[in-house]
Order: sequence, then structure tokens, then C-alpha cells
Amino acid sequence: MTKEDYGSLSDIAAEFVSALSRGLKTSVLYPANSSIPGEFRQTCWEKLSAALDERECIEFQIGRQEILFDSESVFESDGRETDLSGIMHRDGVRGIRFRKGIDLHEFSRFFDCLRTVLVSTEAYEDFVNILWESDFDFIEYDAVDEFTVTAAAMEVPRLASEHTLSDSDVGDLIRNERATSATGAKESLIKTAESANIAKQGLRPTSRFVADLQYFSEQEKDAIRSMLEKDQEVSIEFSAIDLLFDIAINERADRDFMLTCDTLDNMFNTLLDGEKFALLVYMIEKYRSTVTLLSKDARLRSERLRQGYNRCGDRIRISKLTEILNRSESEDLDSVQSYLEQLDWSALTQLLWMLGELEYFPARKMLCDLLQSKGRKKPEIISGAIYDARWFVVRNAANILGQIGTDKSVPPLKKAAAHEDERVRWEAVLALCKINSGISNDALISLLTDDSDRIRRTVVHHLGKNMVKTAQSALLSIVTAKQFKMFEPAEQREFLNTLALVGDQKAFACLKKLAGKRFTFGSESAKRLRDLAFQALTLQDGDYVDQILNKWASKSKGVHRASAKSALARRMKNRESKARNV
Repeated sequence: MTKEDYGSLSDIAAEFVSALSRGLKTSVLYPANSSIPGEFRQTCWEKLSAALDERECIEFQIGRQEILFDSESVFESDGRETDLSGIMHRDGVRGIRFRKGIDLHEFSRFFDCLRTVLVSTEAYEDFVNILWESDFDFIEYDAVDEFTVTAAAMEVPRLASEHTLSDSDVGDLIRNERATSATGAKESLIKTAESANIAKQGLRPTSRFVADLQYFSEQEKDAIRSMLEKDQEVSIEFSAIDLLFDIAINERADRDFMLTCDTLDNMFNTLLDGEKFALLVYMIEKYRSTVTLLSKDARLRSERLRQGYNRCGDRIRISKLTEILNRSESEDLDSVQSYLEQLDWSALTQLLWMLGELEYFPARKMLCDLLQSKGRKKPEIISGAIYDARWFVVRNAANILGQIGTDKSVPPLKKAAAHEDERVRWEAVLALCKINSGISNDALISLLTDDSDRIRRTVVHHLGKNMVKTAQSALLSIVTAKQFKMFEPAEQREFLNTLALVGDQKAFACLKKLAGKRFTFGSESAKRLRDLAFQALTLQDGDYVDQILNKWASKSKGVHRASAKSALARRMKNRESKARNV
């Protein structure tokens, strides 16, 4: 990639940070061995490499709500738990520098460091500490704990006095943090930091960071408290999901099993109301794996859990997701997309309904791509949208069927090609062209007489390009009709050239007749049609073409005399060229 591929250096930097943020969000929703995070990691690396091609060092300043590059904002916080600037700022990172010389391996380790912080649920992982332990060669960072302690030592001499921190003090501090309730997090941590004898020297970065908590602003203390509350909440919810599914698997009494399933359903609704998509995706995955686990020895229970899984894609849940996406065009699509990707083909009908309700193009585009992927095994379900009363739903369905690209898609596309709205017919034609099979090309031949000139020209160009011989009869009927004289010259040329390419001697006879017409007082349009027929005729191979060209070239006053000589010379040159290449 070059700079021109991305734009200005600021644009490249913004795209890198955006790709990094999206990659981290996706990595939280997939297991470590999934290929999806690896694809995002590769994209991030390509954008970073493009930036380093322009400058020896790419430096970002980290704020709580944004990330800056050259004093220009390139990322703004979305307020979610996987927010890129938030996780770095909360751990004390205030600047990140990537220097030229970094390779994919080192960047991948940096990416994994961020992912480790995001997915850790058993205990809090400090990003600064992880960076320190990674010992990068070409990645540098500025951490608040290092310069805060230095500044404090200059301003408050007592901080530089000799104190020691015992192992028990550190242990008490960590145990206190883990045991802290959400409501008393700030006060308890401050009290612990004040009671410990903390020295500037000999401390790990994380320990110094917490030790200086008493010197932080109230805003920073509130941020730390919020972080602890969120970590505790997420950890509890993941554990609760695991616990409930374990109970469902091992429950002996059917009545208790049904109560557990009801609890799972209620929990899912609560998480959806709170828009906690990482937990929702995790829960859907647990549904699916548990259904598979119980399918052999406990089919009835497996079926009950499958009902819970299927409800993840029912009208009620899909309606809720639609409301979320319709709030604004800038609404984060990644989380909703990750949710929808977990659903199977049984949700296709509801997803098609959703397609008709979405208000913004980015959301519709995301859903169309998803339907294309999920609809390959069940194109007949996608076909049902062709009968929708809303033209834009039919158009999107036609596009999806074209992307699926099987002959099963042709019958519904033929119906879409007869739609009253030209935009729908146009999309159906493009879809049939993509399929490009015998049955789809037969459907296209019937559209040569469509009212829309752009549809006719697209169809005839496709038939000529792909040498569809079966189109000859329909083309002959059109070019010999009186209405053909009313076509625009460009369209006449397209039809005549295609007839020459796909036709046999019947097509030659027609073109010869049109090209050989004589006019005493002929109109300019009639003469132009004659010349176009002559040009098309020269596209055919065969001795019979050479014979008529020689005849016209030998006439002393023939209208095609000069053109025929030129055509014969070109044909001879082309044959000699082909012979040399053999």
C-alpha cells in the first residue's frame, strides 16, 4: 500500500486506530484460535506499515475520550467497555510510539497485549504492566505512573524519602482491591494506599500506579472506581452464564431443568435490554454448544435449549436490534453484526423482515452481506422477499440472490425482472448476469425488449461478451423490426455487434441486407444504420464474409468500397498475427 491508497498521513493514522479498535472489539467476541482476529490484526499491520512508510515514528497521544495524532483527533470514545482509548488511559498510558523497524511479529504481540486486557475476567490485567513485561524493541509508551511520581517527588519532598514496601503490604493492597465492593472501591483503595509505606524505587509500574492513587484528581478516582465496578460486573455475568448452563446440563429433575431454561431466557432478555453484546454472543455460543452436547443422550432437553437458541433470532429480539440500529447512522454495527452472525438459517425470515425496517444504508449493507453468507444453503428463503410489497426489499433480495449465484435463484429473479419499478428490474438483471448460466442467460434473452434502454444495453452486452448463441433468434427479431430504427445509435451498434458475434450465416444474411441498402433520398439515420450494420458484419469470421467484402471493395462507386478495403486489410493482418503466435 502507498500513501495514495489511503490519503494523508492523518487519514492513514485514523484508519489504523479505527482498524485497531474494530479488531479488538471483534477479538473479544471470538476465541483466540479463530481466524477472524488474525484477519483484523493483518489489516491493522498494513495500515501501520503505510504510515511508517511516510514517517520514521508514528506517535499517538492517549486521552480518556480520544486519541490524538499530530494534535488532531483520530479516534473518539464510543463509551463502551471495549473502548480503545478508555482501556489504555485507565491503566495510565498517555502516549504510544511505533518506530520504523517494527515487524508483524512485534505488532502482533502488542495486539495480543491489548486483547489480554480486554478478555481477562478472572482478575484485572494492567496494560502498562503487560507492556513492561513484553519489552518491545520498536514500541514505546508514556505511562502516568512514571511521570506522576517524578513530578510529585519534585514538588513534595516527603515522597522522595526512604520508605519500603513489604511483600505483605503489596499482598494486602491487591487482596483489598479484589475484595472491594463496587460502592466502596474508591475509598477503600485510597485508604490502603495511604496506610502502606511506598517508596519510589523498586516498585513495579502497576504497584506505583495504585500507590499514587491518593494524589489523583477526583475525576481520575471516579474513573478507576467505574472501571472496577465494570470489571466486577462483567466477570460475574460471564460466570453466571457458565454456571446456569452447567446446572442445565447436570440437572436431574425435569421441572428444575425447565426453571433453569426460563432463567436463561430471562437473563438473555436482560442482557439484550442492556445491549451487552459480548455477553449475548457468549451466551448464544453456549446455547449452541450445549444443544450439541445433549443431542445424543437427552434429546428432549436439547430441544428445549434449541428453542431458547432459536428465540435469539425471533421477531421480538430482531425488533430490538432493529431499534438499536435505527437510532443513528453512526451506531456501532460491529456488535450487532457479531450477534447476528451467531444465528443459523432459521432466523433468515426475520432477518429479511429486518432488512425492510432498517433506515440507514450502512446497516442495510451489513445485513445484505450477512444474508448473502447465510442464504447460500437456503436460497429459497431469500427468494420469499421477492414477493414483498416494498420495492427496496425486492431490490436487495435480488442483489443477495445474485451474490449467492446458483440456478435456484433464477426463477425468483425472473419475477423480479418483471417488477414495475425499473430499479428492481435493473438489480435483477445484474444478478442474472452474475449467475451467467444457461438458464440465467435464457432469462436475460427475454429482457432484450425491456422498456429501459440501460437494461436492454446491459443484457445485449452480456450476451455478446459471453457468446450466448441462443440469443440469435431474439436479436434477429429486434434488428429487423421497424422500431429498431428508433433506437439510439449506441444501442443499435450494441445490438448489431452482438448479433454478429453470436450469430451464424442467418445473422450474416441479415447484416448483409442492412449494409447493402441503397438510398436515393435516404435519411441520415437510415444511412447511419447501414454503416453500423457493415461494421458489425466485419466482426464475423468465415470465407463468406471475405467474399462480400471483396465484392464491395472491387466496385468502382460502391458506398462501402473504401471501408471494405480497410476491413480486408485488418482481417489479413489479424490472421497473420494469429499464425505467428501459434
